Amino acid sequence: MSTKHTAAPTATSGLIHLGDRPIIHPMITRLARTACAGLLLTAWLLTACQSPPGGQQEPSPNTPDAAAIELVDELLSESFESLWQESSCPGVSIGWATDDGLDSSVGVGLSDPETNRSLRPGDRMLSGSIGKTYVSAVALQLVGEGTLELDAPVSRWLGTEPWFERLPNASVITVRDLMRHTTGIPRHIFQPGFIDTVRDEPDRVWQPEELLAYVFDAEPVASAGEAMAYADTNYVLLGMVIEHITKNALYREIWRRVLLPLGLSDTLPSDRRTLPGLIPGFMSENDPFGMGARSLENGVYVINPQFEWAGGGYYSTTRDLALWGVQLFTKKAFPEHLWTDFIDGVDFGSQGDRYGLGVMLRSTERGPTLGHGGTMIGYLSQLEYFVDHGLAVAVQLNCDVAMLREDQNPRDLVARAVDVVLGTLDQSGDRAGS
Repeated sequence: MSTKHTAAPTATSGLIHLGDRPIIHPMITRLARTACAGLLLTAWLLTACQSPPGGQQEPSPNTPDAAAIELVDELLSESFESLWQESSCPGVSIGWATDDGLDSSVGVGLSDPETNRSLRPGDRMLSGSIGKTYVSAVALQLVGEGTLELDAPVSRWLGTEPWFERLPNASVITVRDLMRHTTGIPRHIFQPGFIDTVRDEPDRVWQPEELLAYVFDAEPVASAGEAMAYADTNYVLLGMVIEHITKNALYREIWRRVLLPLGLSDTLPSDRRTLPGLIPGFMSENDPFGMGARSLENGVYVINPQFEWAGGGYYSTTRDLALWGVQLFTKKAFPEHLWTDFIDGVDFGSQGDRYGLGVMLRSTERGPTLGHGGTMIGYLSQLEYFVDHGLAVAVQLNCDVAMLREDQNPRDLVARAVDVVLGTLDQSGDRAGS
């Protein structure tokens, strides 16, 4: 059983409805933070009033913490403004958060060169495959509750579907295989005709089975469990398993299990073409998808990003992404006894990277990191948590990779930001021992 995926949500009375579930409209969230005492909307709206995202308390003005945050933001802005001189990519947002409760974000460059509007810290961008981390957290919660098993065959939940046996390696793939991309199932987005259909039918609302149909009867790229072959298709199947178990829409489960309790109110589903607060992204002339030069026209995305679903499916701010990084990678998003499974990675790429259960594990000059990257038409995102320093950094850019100079690679931008943040906090005495 899979939950029907309906057309774009409706907005009434300040609430956005996703199927049968309302979420807080962005304007209401902002009002709630500044006027909590006067708003008696509902219990879940009051949750947004009580604290900023991530449950962290804002530092009082003129405190050492506030001074340190202000200095970090000032130096981040200076560093990235110098890097962004004569840049083809319009803008970049940098968010950061520490284990001990400091967090902020800055914007550099432009959100829209056509209007000359500066990129602001609260601007939202599509975060691409970083959305897999929310899906993974929900799956691991279900494992902790005993309703999902990592090494159980996927056929236990989806085997009665009439199309299931048409999946490559269908009879032997496990939940663990889905989560770390070792099913051998090819990527549906690169199958013939898929991108053309997404482009030519921009209002289409995709059902999960329609996405999977692009790999039916295809040859596997590897034996199940043998090698890592990254594919959104794996997380589409994982999303269907979650919906089968919970009898709920995946977005609702992520909202109630992750985004709401952790206060991530600037992270919203990208499940329709009109997304409040989304700034435009920009594509190069060599864009392989042929979507044009601009991702938004009159506030409407050039295609329906809903097709991404469990493979990504969200848009956010860098501050929210960094706060999520701290919560996820300090073992607060799912039962702690599953941590070893979470970081048990397989080889990924040629640089010694590994991939766990929805997490990329890397070695850097600043020590080991946990995180995930994301790409969506017009946007690039990277989230990394630096284990030895208790620091999460997220960057988002409103352009595609072909518009970047060599020194603007998202991972290099994260490294640049980390050096600024740690250097500043160490000098201010706010990170003794880092």
